[in-house]
Amino acid sequence: MKRFKRGTTIFRSTHSENYRCGTPRQQITVSPIQYSELLTLTLGGTPAESTMALLDSAGLLDDHMGKIELTERYSARAENTDAAFSQLRARLTPELSQTTWIPGVRDGGVAILTARQNFLVEISGHNRVATLLYSLLLASGFTHTRLAIESKNSHPRISDNEIGVAGIAPSDIGSLRSKRESHLRHEISLFHIDKGVNYNDELSTPDLLVHCGDIDPHRYAQWMADGQNFLHVPLPVADTAQIGPLVIPGKSPCIRCAELTQAECTGTQGKDLLPKNAAELAEYPIIAAHYVAAIAASLVTQFFDNNPEREVAGKVILCNYQSPATSREVAISRHPLCGCAFH
Repeated sequence: MKRFKRGTTIFRSTHSENYRCGTPRQQITVSPIQYSELLTLTLGGTPAESTMALLDSAGLLDDHMGKIELTERYSARAENTDAAFSQLRARLTPELSQTTWIPGVRDGGVAILTARQNFLVEISGHNRVATLLYSLLLASGFTHTRLAIESKNSHPRISDNEIGVAGIAPSDIGSLRSKRESHLRHEISLFHIDKGVNYNDELSTPDLLVHCGDIDPHRYAQWMADGQNFLHVPLPVADTAQIGPLVIPGKSPCIRCAELTQAECTGTQGKDLLPKNAAELAEYPIIAAHYVAAIAASLVTQFFDNNPEREVAGKVILCNYQSPATSREVAISRHPLCGCAFH
């Protein structure tokens, strides 16, 4: 049975006796008669066929409600007696309020949210953004998110700068990072953790790599040659952070394309010529770290939930610490002077 998508709203029009139905981004005009019919839809009734066709064409209806695919732990118990299932259902609701509005979705967003359990995301590099990104992806349904082994080995213990990040407290300082990673996976993962799965299997190839910080040129070349999809979150410059590009080798602009585009737009090229302490540049202020991590996590979800080539590739996002809300999106294209098209 067709029903309104989660969060659909109806407001009175300021210009007539009609109403506006939809979301802040997409709305249709409905007459007072149609408004009465919409009320019957919320009560399980069936409005006139023309009204249903209008709602359908505007993308405001779901055809059916899908069913989240769960582990045997949940399916073996009755839904009304399993406290863990009730908790999961409560946590799923806010996530579905995003996935249901993805263009073309007609099942309440259930299939897309369920599919997140199947994707492997690896986070490399070490800073506040990397730590936050790990927790955000786990809580958003990406159960198979892991921290790269080299990142954990280079910074095996939790440091002072991580206080206040993803629930880290002063008492956690000096604790093993691998232990904290395992704890977070079990504590905040949206979906149930299967004890029989090795979530840190380094032999498995990630569907997407997210690298926070400078990239080793040899690793970058290898990713391009292997066709490894990756998102780059470079170190901030002064009070400006950058998210992207997300690179689909052979199909989208690469990091070199972005650098060449920046050189043409700004008249500058290459790295900063002033010697600086790399450790001082590696971290973000706490508010900016949360903002940058949230944007990066959003790009990851778009990559898997939507058409990746149309939605997330071919751009970088610039965020200024002084006014994060006015972040700027810069489009980039495959540059003719870059050789990425030949990989």
